[in-house]
Amino acid sequence: MEDSDIVQLKDIAAVRSVVARTARRTLLAAALAGPVGGALVLGVVYLLYGTVRMHVSYLLAGVLALIATPQFIHWSRHYRSIRHQLDSLEQRIKNGERIYGSQVGFHPYR
Repeated sequence: MEDSDIVQLKDIAAVRSVVARTARRTLLAAALAGPVGGALVLGVVYLLYGTVRMHVSYLLAGVLALIATPQFIHWSRHYRSIRHQLDSLEQRIKNGERIYGSQVGFHPYR
């Protein structure tokens, strides 16, 4: 193993910024998927059928909101797990342990 493969605190800081940016984007998309999808369904049904079939579109909009909620929870738990693993890795480095990049791996939340 090479010395250039040793994980340093600046590497962890760089990974944290990328994870934070990706988490914000993913959680925003997951949070907006239900309301935006529901509004789209309501709009399309209204344009196609008027007020005659709006009860069906309300049902579909509710289903989309119910589907989006578990997705948001899943992704928030996923990124929280990654942040905790980064904290653990940072603590190990601060304790003086030499960690190589090829040894680092992240597992999904449990």
